[in-house]
Amino acid sequence: MYQALLFGLVFAGLAACGDTDHGAATDQETDERTEAAAQIDTERLSEIVKILASDEFEGRAPGTPGDKKTVEYLIDQFAQLGLEPGRKNGSWVQTVPLIHTRVQVPAAIEFKVGAEAQTLQQQTDIEVSTVRPIESIAINAPVVFVGFGA
Repeated sequence: MYQALLFGLVFAGLAACGDTDHGAATDQETDERTEAAAQIDTERLSEIVKILASDEFEGRAPGTPGDKKTVEYLIDQFAQLGLEPGRKNGSWVQTVPLIHTRVQVPAAIEFKVGAEAQTLQQQTDIEVSTVRPIESIAINAPVVFVGFGA
């Protein structure tokens, strides 16, 4: 989400460079674009990147406190530019559900056929993930190997 906000912030800073008409520019349009481009504060853009990359933002991973700080920072930057929220409810952001899965290594899956068992190791023999917050599962069902997707 913050990537879109950051893009918007950079775009807003660059928008003053001219219109979107890609035809031949008149001398006046060229002068206006040159003047607008000269107003872009590259040091400020660099400062924004340094701020967002700092330890204070804790990596900015979705759903983390660093993500929340990042979104708040970008919203503040938009407000300082005089922009207004684009959502119908007056919000700057659109809430979307996030699912974070993490399978701890070493994880193993054991297949049993009668008394025989075969163990497959995570990231070596098999790739497994789940959105269920549980430690282990047991499934009594036939298994068919269909190969790895590309």
